[in-house]
Amino acid sequence: QNTENSNRNLSKVSLPPNTQTIPQTNAPNFRYNSKNGIMHVVNVSKMTRQLRKSFPLVFFQPKLIKNTEKNNISNMSVPKDVVQKAYRDISVMTDTLDLKINMEDGSIVSTSLIKYAEKFGDKQNKVKLLNNGNLPYIAKADIQSNDSQTPTGYTSDRNIYRLLGNDTLSVTLKSVLENKATVTKKYTFSKNSHSIKLEQTVTNVSSADSSWRAYNLLERVRPPEESSMLYTFTGAAYYDENDKFNKIEFSDIEDNNLLKETSGGWISMIQHYFFTAWIPENSITKQTVYTRSFTADNEKRYLIGTVGELSLIHI
Repeated sequence: QNTENSNRNLSKVSLPPNTQTIPQTNAPNFRYNSKNGIMHVVNVSKMTRQLRKSFPLVFFQPKLIKNTEKNNISNMSVPKDVVQKAYRDISVMTDTLDLKINMEDGSIVSTSLIKYAEKFGDKQNKVKLLNNGNLPYIAKADIQSNDSQTPTGYTSDRNIYRLLGNDTLSVTLKSVLENKATVTKKYTFSKNSHSIKLEQTVTNVSSADSSWRAYNLLERVRPPEESSMLYTFTGAAYYDENDKFNKIEFSDIEDNNLLKETSGGWISMIQHYFFTAWIPENSITKQTVYTRSFTADNEKRYLIGTVGELSLIHI
């Protein structure tokens, strides 16, 4: 059933203490918003029984759906860690991109730009942005609930997807939280484009209403220093209407955790002449931009992300 509800903001909200993905704050009047996308964007459409969002590699962000009540989520629990297991990657190739999507959480973990050589005259090696090898660099868009764990373990119809002579290519992933919800991620690739659209759909299959929020992030290790006569910036960056374009050095991320509420903004990681960004489709979408540094697998990692509001999904 379609139910239109009053649009109420969730104020006086504190986020769960998850240092790697979601920022933590006890600030009053702090508001969440749902949106996200990778090398490109995220976008959310309507709310009925489903919470929908779409994103692109530029990535688009979603427009936040309507909240029906002022929920107290100050004690919102963080999903427990799942037992580690090996998840396969699926391969996607278009006329511009050669990439891999990990089936644990649906992140894009590897991308090569087919039309850009790593070095002038090199016909074999292409520019590699996202990387699941020696220099980890991933783009992730996901969802989180106050009463359910974040979905892990996605399935897909195929292991290999090819654009071939088509104009568009869709890759759909699905995860099921037993008696809770089904989560679908649909990546759409287009001919002659590096932009990827991602639509996430959450369907409530439980016996009670539940609240979900979207977040997206770019996470990487610091690349090795390169000797060059020409300085090029490598680090994080964000844009919003007030501060415009802002670069963030890795050292700044180590020193301070950014936590900034924005409207109509986007986040990115820049490396030399290329960048990966999550960009909202809705220019008036509000969201909170944050940064974190942490250690994983004995490596220092740097993260910039956005987090959105909780949205109520009816049964």
